[in-house]
Formats: sequence, C-alpha cells, structure tokens
Amino acid sequence: MIRHGETAWNAERRSQGWMDPPLNETGERQVQLLGEHVRRHYDFERVISSDLTRCTMTADAIGIDYSTDARLREISTGKFAGLLIADIRGQFPVEVGPWIRGYGRAPDGESWLDLVARAGAFMAESGVLDVEGDVCLVSHGGTIRALLSVFLELHVNQARRYAQSNTAITVVSRELVKGEHSFALDKLNDVGHLVGN
Repeated sequence: MIRHGETAWNAERRSQGWMDPPLNETGERQVQLLGEHVRRHYDFERVISSDLTRCTMTADAIGIDYSTDARLREISTGKFAGLLIADIRGQFPVEVGPWIRGYGRAPDGESWLDLVARAGAFMAESGVLDVEGDVCLVSHGGTIRALLSVFLELHVNQARRYAQSNTAITVVSRELVKGEHSFALDKLNDVGHLVGN
C-alpha cells in the first residue's frame, strides 16, 4: 500500500477528504523518487489506485498499468473538506470530537467505521486476494489505516495511530492457513526512498 505524494493542502494541514487537489512540487518530486524505488524493488502483478488525482498522479509515477477504484478514496470529510484542521474545531465544535474519537460521522461525510466497512467491501469484492503475486494499492492515509484494520483485525482507533507519510510504503504479507487468509505487517510507513533527497 502506498500513500499519495504531498499536495498543497497536505502542506497547509487542510482537510482533503474527497476534494481533488493535485500534487504540489514537493509531491511531484516525492513520486518521482517513489517510482524509481518501486521499479527497482517490486514486481507487481496488479496495481489499483484511488480515482482521486493525487493518487493517480502517484500511480502514474510508478510506471505500471493500473486501474482505479473509488472505494480506495480517502474518508469523506463532508463539510470539513477544504477547511484547515485548526479551523474545524471552531466551526464544528459538537461534531468534531466524536469524529476524531472514531465513532462520530463528519457532517455529510463518513465515520471511521464507515471507512473500515468500505475498505472491507473492497477487499472482499475486488479480487485482489485471488491475485497470484504482489498487489499494489495506491491510496490515502486514512484508507490505508482502514485497510490495516481489516487485514490485521485491529479496532479502527488502534489502526489510526499508525503514521502514513506522503509516498510511504506499507507492506502486508498474506498466506493461506487452513484455507483462510492470514495477514502480517511486514513494513510500516517506509519513506527510505525520500531520505537524502
């Protein structure tokens, strides 16, 4: 799983959700380095990206044919989208607390449990578990955390504590145990491809 490169809104600490800002100059450099690293170290059978621009720009830099799936989008932040993180508390003092704690829903948006359910539906319906070989999912910080919750059977509030930096690589391995998929976390938030650049 790979998180998209940086956008201006990431740098400003602005809620993006399903809004669609492109990568900024830093993000474009990050994904160039990411692409070089991925092509040297990984051999993917299938690549699937969120359909939002910051992810498709990241997937383009990997340089492998890919498909898109809207179920890999970031959590919908509803009326929080476009606002500075610092301003959300002031404008939505009642709604933001429960949402941050993982059980409330953003106004006109999703809760973290909604996101985990969407990630679970993607895993069950997309066919990625049937692929022989490695699969790459290009997605968003929140969605990668939700996928970790699904893979590792973690409560969403546990998975939300795992850092997901821009262009970070997180690797989950799988094996069949008595006919059931079993998953293990092999690598978390690896940004070694950005070090020294």
